[in-house]
Amino acid sequence: MAIGRLAVAGVLAWSCTVWCVQAKDLFVDQNHPQARDDNPGTEAQPFRTIPPAVEAVKPGDTIYVKAGVYSDVIRLKGYGRPRHPNRLTAWKEDRVVIGSTLRDLPPADHWEPIPDRCAGPAIFGSSRSDGNSLGHPVLC
Repeated sequence: MAIGRLAVAGVLAWSCTVWCVQAKDLFVDQNHPQARDDNPGTEAQPFRTIPPAVEAVKPGDTIYVKAGVYSDVIRLKGYGRPRHPNRLTAWKEDRVVIGSTLRDLPPADHWEPIPDRCAGPAIFGSSRSDGNSLGHPVLC
């Protein structure tokens, strides 16, 4: 009877190593001096961009993104499992922007008037009909 219990316990222990989810935390921090995309993604050796973290994520893992503007293209490869979802979240209270690159306005001598488009003096960012920016603001 004791041998049978040991055998069952051994099978359960073995199956848990195969099937149990060992969730871990992955870190992305573009401002960390040692950040590189070939790092293991630990807090001490974070990824520099988000895509390598998404590639490394396993069911139940959490990707923490530290403060910054990340213009990365992110393609999720899965969502984990029902009881072990993958998570992508900002670290603590950090402000994280994904998919946007902030740019300074160019000097006023780079602005162009658009005739017959504006009724008064206003400044608008210029854009094409396809939604892509022309790269400079417009003075109306």
